[in-house]
Amino acid sequence: MSLLNHHLTPEVLRAQVRSHGIVTALLLTTLLAVCCLIPGVPTSMVGVLIGVYFGPLVGIILNTLGTFTGNSLSYILISHFKIIEQPYTQNSWVRLIASAKHPAAILTVSYMIPFLPVFLVNYTADQLQLPESTTFLSILGGAIPSAVLLSFGGDALFRGQNKLGITLVLIFLLMGLLILVLHLDKKPALDHSLHG
Repeated sequence: MSLLNHHLTPEVLRAQVRSHGIVTALLLTTLLAVCCLIPGVPTSMVGVLIGVYFGPLVGIILNTLGTFTGNSLSYILISHFKIIEQPYTQNSWVRLIASAKHPAAILTVSYMIPFLPVFLVNYTADQLQLPESTTFLSILGGAIPSAVLLSFGGDALFRGQNKLGITLVLIFLLMGLLILVLHLDKKPALDHSLHG
């Protein structure tokens, strides 16, 4: 493996790493989508790896595509196949989204948060019976910021800009943690549009 060959110069190593083609891109994008489908599986490392292998520009496209595909499939499974039987109407995040004056905006922000289970957001979107186009736009809007941060973070780490790379990844993680802490104890009144 090239990454284990200590005789390679940094320039040659970088050229070999960045020589990965469409097969690797499809595999990593698929892996990211699958990780998004499975509750509790972290997706950040895959997102950073995509940034390492493909750089920021292509990385943003692949990260956005993988996250959007995985989260969209999760929403489809929940809304069309009703794979969730347990009601989550008392969950603080579900109640927060349901009671918002602009649920689509809150949905978009919720999809950005790495610590918030996507299935809860998709469950709420289904319960609110929002138009599918609105939900898919929220999923896309939530996927782009994380794709940007993780792709640039991975690229910075790859180029040896460790402080910048770690800072970008930490910003992504802390953003989610901050929003989570701010809203964790908020239990707004449940909107009448949320049923179950």
